[in-house]
Amino acid sequence: PKAEWSNWPNFATFYSAPRVNNNSPVARYPVMDVKAWAFASTVLNGVALVFDLAILGATFGDVSMSALSYKDGGCSTLYSGGLLGYSVSSTCTKGVSTTVLWNANTCSNAFESNTCLRCERSGKATLSFAVFAMVGTIAVLVLQASRYIGNDAPAKWKLVAGSVANTVFFFFTWSIWLSCDGVMKVFATITPFVFLES
Repeated sequence: PKAEWSNWPNFATFYSAPRVNNNSPVARYPVMDVKAWAFASTVLNGVALVFDLAILGATFGDVSMSALSYKDGGCSTLYSGGLLGYSVSSTCTKGVSTTVLWNANTCSNAFESNTCLRCERSGKATLSFAVFAMVGTIAVLVLQASRYIGNDAPAKWKLVAGSVANTVFFFFTWSIWLSCDGVMKVFATITPFVFLES
């Protein structure tokens, strides 16, 4: 009997030559079916959302994007660089931290003006792309969720376009911040500060 393949998914499952069993086509080596691909994609986008929230949590240095330390006597001061500013905390005053914006008027008390300016520009651009990435990730997750709540499955091109856009946004998010990260490394080489590798 002739195997009918018209109702079989052919875009996310790979098959070897079919064999017939009880007049039904059977895949010998199925790699991954459509539901498995959809589930894996949902999980990956969920992980991406967690990372994006972590980046947004680094807005004022609460989560460190780049960090420097400075030892003065028995105290060690940590400068945690964030997107819009940095947080300063000392081992001698545990539990107390000060937030300083990358604005040159306040930042220059600790860093040189070039470091402040580069990090201010990088931080604002990184924050913008992080927001775009979060919106895009949520949009893809909503489209994927429609598969599980009984609505029609979204068009494949929408999911692919959304995932590609998110990848681009995340790429720019991290690559733009490297400008601030790099200038902080240089600053550490000409001062008593120590750059802390993340």
